[in-house]
Amino acid sequence: MAPPDVIREEVKEPKFCRIKKDKVVMGMCTGISEYTGIPLLWVRIMTVLYGVTVIGAILYFLIGACVTYKENAEEGIQRGKFYRIQKGKDITGLCKGFSVYTDIPVMWVRIFAVLSIFTIIGPILYFIISAFVPVKEKVEQGIVRKRLYKTKNKKVFLGLCAGFAEYSNMPLWLVRLLTIVLIFPMALYFIIAAIVPTEEEENA
Repeated sequence: MAPPDVIREEVKEPKFCRIKKDKVVMGMCTGISEYTGIPLLWVRIMTVLYGVTVIGAILYFLIGACVTYKENAEEGIQRGKFYRIQKGKDITGLCKGFSVYTDIPVMWVRIFAVLSIFTIIGPILYFIISAFVPVKEKVEQGIVRKRLYKTKNKKVFLGLCAGFAEYSNMPLWLVRLLTIVLIFPMALYFIIAAIVPTEEEENA
């Protein structure tokens, strides 16, 4: 009769992991196929059909970002922290950082980011995540990010966009464009501006 530890190991439920072998984008389909026993071809067909919808594509990437690779788990390789990466960036470095963090080719991440522009939630998520994810190069140099303030420097209306660009290290033109298109019509700009002080007000 097998020892109790061996029996427990045999009946232990398998964990859902992404799989590097035969992956196309991020190994999710191969992992789902192995975990559920559904043929890989059917998983990929359903993923493509579901990915045509905006929600499906967003969930695919978000779930993939949270699930580790089976090969890394077996070798005990720990995933690093999520940073934006300035080297080789196009706008804020978020896509490059997400690519390194998830081991997804940066081309796929950028294609998804471009497609998400046609939705409301996509640019807002990009905008918010970029604001709060630190830049890897600055962290390595020991540069501490300052607090979010409205700023009189380069301000046009209330100084929130200029302060947000300085805080997040995002281009000022991008912050203003996203504010006009997404936040300003929903009155969020005025609400946030009312909450966020200027540096002079806080010091006073």
